[in-house]
This record gives sequence, structure tokens and C-alpha cells, in this order.
Amino acid sequence: MNETLAKELKIKANELGEILTRNSYKGAETNPSFEAEEFIVDEIHLSAATSAVITYIKSGGKKVATIFYYVRNGGWQSTIPTDHHLTAYKDFFRIKAEVEKFNYQVSVKGLILPKEKKVV
Repeated sequence: MNETLAKELKIKANELGEILTRNSYKGAETNPSFEAEEFIVDEIHLSAATSAVITYIKSGGKKVATIFYYVRNGGWQSTIPTDHHLTAYKDFFRIKAEVEKFNYQVSVKGLILPKEKKVV
């Protein structure tokens, strides 16, 4: 990861922590059973040149994991994936591997594609 992207990532990570903290306090104001917490960047784990997993430590002692990814002309974006998202990612990795294997055969081995498309 280049230095500029790394600096921008750190800024965005801190900004997300501030947003999560603000939202936590807003939730506590409207719901008495909701506990307001502060979110502080814990660790930045670089996954690739344009992606990272960032963990936050909450003032209550628990942690939360986020995914950051860089979009050209859009900057750093983030998401807090649920278990449902992670299940979809797991399926995506399997299907992506199948697609790449197929594309390799088309590109390198000159596989002739059928004229009819399968609808799945």
C-alpha cells in the first residue's frame, strides 16, 4: 500500500470510529436498554494494496471488525459484515474460483464456448 493510501485509510478509520460512537450515543438516548459506547481504532490489518480489516475496541471491552476497501474516484469505503455477509463471501470465493478456472480454459486453452447460454 502506498503512503498516501495508508494515510487516507488511517483518517477514514478514525472517522468511522467517531461515527460509530455518535450513533451509539444517539441510540442510547432513544432506547434505555441500549448502552452508549466509544469506538477506538484497535488494529489495522492490511489485506492487499487496496483493502484492510480494521478492528475497533469498544469502551465496554468488546471489539468489532470492519472491512475497508479503496474505490477509484470514491476513496475508502467500509462495511461491518454480519455473519450472513460472511456466508455469502464464502460462497463468492468458491464461485469466483470456478469462474477463474473456466476463464483460464477459455483464454489459454482455446476452449470453444457453446452457442446457447445456460440460465442458472
